Amino acid sequence: MTGKSHVVVSICTELSTAAILFSYKILNAAEVVPSIKVVDLIYDFIFRSPLWIILGCTLFLLGGILPDIDIKGSLVSKIFFGLYLPVEHRTWTHTIWAVCIFLLLSIRLPSIRFLAAGYALHLVLDSFSTSGVCWFYPIENYRYYKNGAKVKKGKHIKLYKTNQPAEYIITGIIICLTIVICVTPVLLQLRIIEAF
Repeated sequence: MTGKSHVVVSICTELSTAAILFSYKILNAAEVVPSIKVVDLIYDFIFRSPLWIILGCTLFLLGGILPDIDIKGSLVSKIFFGLYLPVEHRTWTHTIWAVCIFLLLSIRLPSIRFLAAGYALHLVLDSFSTSGVCWFYPIENYRYYKNGAKVKKGKHIKLYKTNQPAEYIITGIIICLTIVICVTPVLLQLRIIEAF
C-alpha cells in the first residue's frame, strides 16, 4: 500500500477500536453484556487520559508508516527530513523481528505498544499485496523474477497491487466499514435511552 493508504487505514483502525470499546462499555453499563476483564484492561490502558490518547494515536499512525523507512522519498522518510535506511525494501523493516524490538522496548516504555501495533498493522496490510511480506526474513525469502518483481515464496493470496485500483477499493471498503462501526455506539445509546 502507499503511505497515504496506510495512514487512512491506521486512522480507520483507531476509530473502529474506539467505537468497539465504547459500544462494549455502553452494553456493559446497561448490563446487556458481562464484564470482560481483558477488554476492561485494554479500555483502561488506552483511555487513561486525553494526552495518553493523543500520544497513542500519534504513535500508532507513525507505526503504520514506519516500515517504509527503507524507501527514499516515502511518507515516513519525508516526515523525518529525508532520513531512510539503505536496505532493500520489504526485507529487514518488514519483519516480525522489528515488531519484537518495539515490544521489548515497550517493557520500559508502555506507550511503544501503540507503535508496535501500528507497525504490525502495516505488515498485515502489505502481506495481502502481490509481493507479500516475508515476516521471518532472512529465514524465509523472496523469489526474484527477471522483470524485477520480488514475491514472497509460496504467496497465494494477492488482493491488490500497490498504487493500483484494487488498493483504493480495499481502502474505500475499510472506510465504509469504519463509518458503520463508528455509528454503532450512537445507535446503542439511542436504543438504550428508548428502552427506559
